[in-house]
Amino acid sequence: MRRMDGVVRSGLWAVTLLAAALALPASGDPPVSAGGDAGTEIAEPSEIESKLKLKISKRESKHFKLYTFVDAEAAKELMKLAEQTYSEFMALMEMPANTVMFSEKVEIIMFREPRNHQQWVQQLSGYTGQKLDQAMKVSGDISYSNNRWEAWQGQFSERWPKDVVVHHTVHMLTGKYSGLASSQMKGWMYEAMAYWFSLRLSGTCEQYCVTQAKEGASVMKALKGGVADWKKTVKEQVAQKKDPKMEAMLQSGLNEMSEREMMKGWSVIDWMAVEKKKQLAAFFKAIRPNKAKLDLNALMVEHFGSCDELQKDWASWVLKNY
Repeated sequence: MRRMDGVVRSGLWAVTLLAAALALPASGDPPVSAGGDAGTEIAEPSEIESKLKLKISKRESKHFKLYTFVDAEAAKELMKLAEQTYSEFMALMEMPANTVMFSEKVEIIMFREPRNHQQWVQQLSGYTGQKLDQAMKVSGDISYSNNRWEAWQGQFSERWPKDVVVHHTVHMLTGKYSGLASSQMKGWMYEAMAYWFSLRLSGTCEQYCVTQAKEGASVMKALKGGVADWKKTVKEQVAQKKDPKMEAMLQSGLNEMSEREMMKGWSVIDWMAVEKKKQLAAFFKAIRPNKAKLDLNALMVEHFGSCDELQKDWASWVLKNY
């Protein structure tokens, strides 16, 4: 999927995150069930209903406002998942649970059909000119400045909306916390982070958010046995010394990662969240103050060592734990 931050291009991105406090399972355990705040129903009519003439479910929680095509009960689960994603992200970044990331509640807008997305872009996005033209051609919008993300994903399975909520909420949080647009981030920071969270919290990795430019296929096509195979695949690649080069994976931008690089990105986040949690949090925290003269390579070396050191430590952990 390609999407925009006003306009953000995106097209995909820790397991012992304070495990006792947040009950996030260790690496290899099944995904956790949604445990956040379900919020309350929004009674007031929305512009989506009045201008687009759509029937939607509406909920409001501490950090989010949700407008979605799923029914009222399913909307409760989506809201709980969004709030849980917020909490887990804060824990990963070693931020207080009551941290306020956004000046206003983030709007989550989910449509079933592409035509609904296009109607929203034309009538409610506020975009004009080239920005409007671009938004019409993609499948969603992530806007840090407007505190919202919007997507049409359809409902290809009952799991799909949950996957989307986690994935794009992580995009929103990663961009807001770092202060970077998606185009300024590497794929492992932006997309592998979102995919890792969706695997952990929804148990799925079903949306094709990034075009796999190097191999021309979705990530999932490389996983013949489904998502559960990814750790097995990564371990086999490491054991056979056929895994992608660490430096190449870390340098790949959005829409540039191969399936194998994306899976390695998931695994590197997995390793960092277990073995290098403080360094990972410090790395992201250091980005915003250095944004004017940002050197991600230098920050990586400062917090994780050289690519050779990172590769050695990560590969050893994979062989012991996968």
